[in-house]
Amino acid sequence: MGELDTWVTAPGFEALNVRVKLTRGANTTTFKLKPLSKNILEQIPKRNTEYAISPTYLEDYIAHSVRIIYPDKERREYLIKSCDRYKKYIKFDEYVEKGEYIFYDNKVYKNDGKAWKEVDPSIVTFQADDPIQLDLQTVLYLFNFEDLDIEIKEIGSEKVNGYNTRKFNIKSKTSAPKEKTIDAMVWIIDSSAGNDLRLNRVITKIKGKIAYDTVTNTWPEVDIDFTNIGGGNVVKKPEGIN
Repeated sequence: MGELDTWVTAPGFEALNVRVKLTRGANTTTFKLKPLSKNILEQIPKRNTEYAISPTYLEDYIAHSVRIIYPDKERREYLIKSCDRYKKYIKFDEYVEKGEYIFYDNKVYKNDGKAWKEVDPSIVTFQADDPIQLDLQTVLYLFNFEDLDIEIKEIGSEKVNGYNTRKFNIKSKTSAPKEKTIDAMVWIIDSSAGNDLRLNRVITKIKGKIAYDTVTNTWPEVDIDFTNIGGGNVVKKPEGIN
């Protein structure tokens, strides 16, 4: 006996939260659910029939990225060689700072221009592939899920970075909010005919305008190439360091 808070759900209907009064013996009640409105249904992201995969899931790749940050046209360049999640090399030029690091197991080494030296990992405020992952995740999300603000068109086939690819354009509609502003070409590896099926649908290149940052009021144009994906890249600890 007493009262019981109850949630009732069913596909296509709004969830219902009601308090049911219980009495001694058998209890019955009727729940009336409201169909989901069209607007609510449109807000539920559906997976696109076409999809793309991050090349970094193999943890073995080379990436070269150039980002031009507008409106100030700041140029930022990154070269990354990744062996696995524990061994990565990065060379970067971030407009006001340049650097060269090796992440090897739990240690970090920095080239000070004269020699490699071990540094305190706490002074390194980024992971080796953070800048590239930011752009990659934006493109992957907008490509992999249907979005009423985004249009995706397949342009055709093309040989890029040594891979047979399918080329797509991801473009936001004029009515799209700033944070979804995008007009980029994406090249996706097509290994469906054989070869290394691990690479099928893996992104090998992104070029174009990526989403507007409403916090900083900036937006980047990117040119990112992924090569030697799953090719057995090697990152070694700097010589002369124990």
